[in-house]
Amino acid sequence: MRDNILRYGAVTRLLHGLIGGLVLAQLLAAGAKRLFGRDNPFSELLSPYHGDIGWVLLVLVTIRILWALTQVGNRPKHEENTLLVKAGHLGLYLLMFLTPLLGAMIAFGGDRGADVFGLQLREAGEQIAWMRETGKEFHSPIAILFSALVAGHIGAALYHRFVRRDAIMARMFGAKA
Repeated sequence: MRDNILRYGAVTRLLHGLIGGLVLAQLLAAGAKRLFGRDNPFSELLSPYHGDIGWVLLVLVTIRILWALTQVGNRPKHEENTLLVKAGHLGLYLLMFLTPLLGAMIAFGGDRGADVFGLQLREAGEQIAWMRETGKEFHSPIAILFSALVAGHIGAALYHRFVRRDAIMARMFGAKA
């Protein structure tokens, strides 16, 4: 369950997979909508659930951050724990939290109310302008920056797997390092 110096534990791997899959679905749906407009099968499938998935991501990311804080001393040690690696991971965590938080601010601050898969979080009513406007101003730019970091993270993982041929990916995907 817990992380150790050789590999990440089951909880970390589960959260990584769930969050990674949901983030990729969100990014692909948003990207498809920007490239092809609203009328494409991928966006039509996922766009109605964009907000719901965002709320789920906010909860999962919060759990992941809290879990990671309990595992700091247990985690695998990277051979090259450079400033760039540390900054990249910190950036991923920060933007992974901020992106759905800003989206939640848009929904929660709006006058239509806010719900998650039909569960009412806030009744329709007066808009909370500062919340909605802050969310609207920063959600997309932060999501784009987050997308770039995700692409870099995936690129670095592939670099370690196919160029360096080291055990970095094995640590996350459960194989013995």
